[in-house]
Amino acid sequence: MITVDEIMTVKPFTLTEVNTLGDAHRLMAEEQIRHVPIVDADQSLVGLVSQTDVIAATHSILDGRSTEQLTAEEAQAELGRVMVTEVQTTTPGTSLRQAALLLHGHKYGCLPVLDEGQLVGIVTDSDFVGVAINLLLQQEELSFNSEENDGVGEELEEFDDLDDIYVETDEEDDWSRADL
Repeated sequence: MITVDEIMTVKPFTLTEVNTLGDAHRLMAEEQIRHVPIVDADQSLVGLVSQTDVIAATHSILDGRSTEQLTAEEAQAELGRVMVTEVQTTTPGTSLRQAALLLHGHKYGCLPVLDEGQLVGIVTDSDFVGVAINLLLQQEELSFNSEENDGVGEELEEFDDLDDIYVETDEEDDWSRADL
């Protein structure tokens, strides 16, 4: 069984409740991420702010401003006022299938990963797209090899290790992959 800890991003970028919308906006733009877990001093998850939350809080869609333009008042609004506090989470040992079904079924963009109440990582819809791409590439390769062997199909062996199916793509990750 492949588990969440095999594809999650460890040490995701985080902010606190007293950080501002401006801080979240800058972090998302600089790091090209769409979700920021909000943690307390003990690294316990207290909320989540998404790019959609930042845009909605700034009303930029309604008044024609770009997302690059925050008013001084908006930029100073604390994240504790706009963050989502009821956040669905997962654990490192959760199966990828179960996590994927949760993301897809509820249309979540990410799942913070908690171990004993502490934020240890995050898994995003982009991570699952990376897995899917690699599985499709392997399927195509197997199909191509099968056609070369006069139609004799090759058996798809059970994967014991995620490295067999998941490799980094050239696309930017949704989260920083910090060194351990």
